[in-house]
Amino acid sequence: MLSQKRADAVLDYCLNSAATTQEQKDHFGALAQARGYSFSDPVFDENGNVDMEASRRVAVKFYIQVD
Repeated sequence: MLSQKRADAVLDYCLNSAATTQEQKDHFGALAQARGYSFSDPVFDENGNVDMEASRRVAVKFYIQVD
């Protein structure tokens, strides 16, 4: 599915960025997930039609737990 490939590509970019250390990559990689939602959670325009361009999106969420 294209949306999943897009999500995987963004995650791959984040994990392989030259700005991160190997330790950061390992830690982030253990916590990260990539999920494509284009077809299962589409964005609609003001007329109620699926907005295909807006549905091609990647969202990054961080869940932080403070002990």
